[in-house]
Amino acid sequence: MANQWQHHLSYQSGWAVPYPNAAQVTPGSAKLSGRERTIDRWFNTSLRTNPATGRPVSAPEPFTLRTFPTLFSDVRVPGYQNGDISASKYFPIYEQLRLQFRFEMVNAFNRPWLTGLIGGGNDVTNANFGRLNFVQGNLPRFLKLGLHLYW
Repeated sequence: MANQWQHHLSYQSGWAVPYPNAAQVTPGSAKLSGRERTIDRWFNTSLRTNPATGRPVSAPEPFTLRTFPTLFSDVRVPGYQNGDISASKYFPIYEQLRLQFRFEMVNAFNRPWLTGLIGGGNDVTNANFGRLNFVQGNLPRFLKLGLHLYW
């Protein structure tokens, strides 16, 4: 048996963010550039502010016909970026007896995956409007060491 070095990388784009529960009153894209976008303001929430009053527009009454989309076309949650690394080495002991030392890192680069908006994040009347959920949706980095005895 030979020594082994393995790595696995996964990169996926994020999925589309749900459209807020009210139509925008100001034209334009809700997508913010990298420097403007934060966890507290993931998309441009000012597009749903009434210019006459300076207050957010109200959500339509329940059971009314929706005249705006259900998902943004250009605003996405952060993508999934994960890297796993493992290394192993075999040590011969006696004829058929050998020992394997194994080292593994799961989420080696410790990149959190934020999976969507916080509860109420797409409700124009909620204080969390436009906020990204900061709960990590993947495992944090952890290390594993192991010894396997083969005979």
